[in-house]
Amino acid sequence: MALSLFFVFMAQEIMTTDQSAKAVRRMAYQVAEYYFGIPQLVVLGLIPRGRALAKLLVEELNQLEHAPKLQFHHLEKHQALPPELSPQLAGKPVLLVDDVLFSGNTLFEALQAVMSARPSSVQVAVLVDRGDRLVPISPIVVGLELGATRQQYVTVELTPEGQGLSAWLHDQKPPSRS
Repeated sequence: MALSLFFVFMAQEIMTTDQSAKAVRRMAYQVAEYYFGIPQLVVLGLIPRGRALAKLLVEELNQLEHAPKLQFHHLEKHQALPPELSPQLAGKPVLLVDDVLFSGNTLFEALQAVMSARPSSVQVAVLVDRGDRLVPISPIVVGLELGATRQQYVTVELTPEGQGLSAWLHDQKPPSRS
């Protein structure tokens, strides 16, 4: 008789799609307030789930009366800034968007890439800030602040139709995903 090992990954939903929609709406109001009076803002989502969050955030911002004019772009994680994106960022305020802020390493790499284009400013927005950073990254807009141990992981999932997000807290690192 062969013995099969199954790993059970305990996960708790910490933000439903309805809760994330409300959080994104609140984040949009915070972004509009922070950038009040600024004529133009570049929203830059980190692929994959940061781009999905940024898209939802831009949709909410476009419904607000006093939101700045928006440009929406995306950036691959752990990649240099594409040369065609540099002129789009130069001299403009940039809002860098990602799904989860943990150590800060991913956002720090993205900040380095974005700064090569010499924007006027760069700020960060995340859906879930789980704390315990290794680098000094401080978001201006957060959907949910969560205290989690170093052994726990937070994942954000995009709904199959791509119109909503949910967040999960795992007791251990889940299998790799894109």
